[in-house]
Amino acid sequence: MAEVEYKGLKVGGSQWLIILPLLGSIVGGLWGGFQLYDRLLDAEAKLAKVNPVTIIAEVEKLQGITDVIREELREDIRISSQLTRDVETSTAATQREIRNDVYEMEREMQDRFKEMDTDIRDMRKDLEERIQTILENPLNDVE
Repeated sequence: MAEVEYKGLKVGGSQWLIILPLLGSIVGGLWGGFQLYDRLLDAEAKLAKVNPVTIIAEVEKLQGITDVIREELREDIRISSQLTRDVETSTAATQREIRNDVYEMEREMQDRFKEMDTDIRDMRKDLEERIQTILENPLNDVE
């Protein structure tokens, strides 16, 4: 194999197989370090542009808005709850009124049915008496 001699140091072919990847790793590590350093400089520049006072003011503004929304929601929920209770109370009263009206109508109908039944019995009794009177009449010659 080919050997290279430099200032008394002889490097053979098999040694090149170790040195070349080692040099590639060193160069790649240096390039990666440079890229990392470049990204850190970019991040530092972006952080320098950030104004913490503005961010804090914006957060406080948003906190104030959420407090207003929270209070309005509480009031809306309270009003909704009151309306729900009012509707339930009104519905219960209406149901009682309807139930009482239906019961009253049922009682009236039962009373009318009783009257009609009594009238029918009286009419039947009267009709039977008339029929009996007609049948008992001697002038009536029915056989």
